[in-house]
Amino acid sequence: MFAKIISILFRPRHVIIADELQASTSKHLLIRPFLPLLLLIVIGGMGVMLGLMFQQPQSAIESTIINMPGNPNLDRLQSQLAEARADLDIKTHQVVELNVIMQEQQKNLALLQSEKHQLEGILLMRKKKGLNILDASLQKETPEKFSFSTILVKGGSYPRHVVGSIQFISMNKQGNPLALKFEDGSDRLSYRVESHTFLHGTLLWPQAKSEAAQYITKIYAVLIDSEDREIARKNCSIKEEPL
Repeated sequence: MFAKIISILFRPRHVIIADELQASTSKHLLIRPFLPLLLLIVIGGMGVMLGLMFQQPQSAIESTIINMPGNPNLDRLQSQLAEARADLDIKTHQVVELNVIMQEQQKNLALLQSEKHQLEGILLMRKKKGLNILDASLQKETPEKFSFSTILVKGGSYPRHVVGSIQFISMNKQGNPLALKFEDGSDRLSYRVESHTFLHGTLLWPQAKSEAAQYITKIYAVLIDSEDREIARKNCSIKEEPL
């Protein structure tokens, strides 16, 4: 079948053109059928190529125009972009500074609120009789080392001042009371209070370090008067070691 088609296309054809006036005169032409078909294909291909050449995307043309050297639109846009970036940098820096200021103000506010709470507690406890522990807190530095902070408040106006000592008591392995040591090696810290006083310092677990984490679960602040009598006791709040 294919060979037959090839034969039809490529086999030359004789065409005789006769003259009606002179029957004896005629013209003989040799025509190859594939030539007109080939001509149509060539013309069609050229039309497609020309169409593609003239259909350049509008965005590409505009991009070419914008990026041409010395284009005033490009210069203006670049200037506006630079100004916008500079303005953004300034505003970003201002936001960072404002965040820092806000954080500092929040810390100051928290500190003021804490001080206000302490003063209110001191005023309230001043109405009571005797010497009392307003606050006792420990910060765990290591399993066997603590920093402590406590507030002692004397109620009433008589006597004018009181003296004594404070201990911090835990339990040892056998369940017996065990006094933690202060930095100077003693187990008592002296006090003298007229209205109120703040005490702070460092406490150490006196026995084997391996026992500290296991047996220190509660620590009590104990007040002892000048006659060696216990007059007040408060369970200390213990904060875990800082990160």
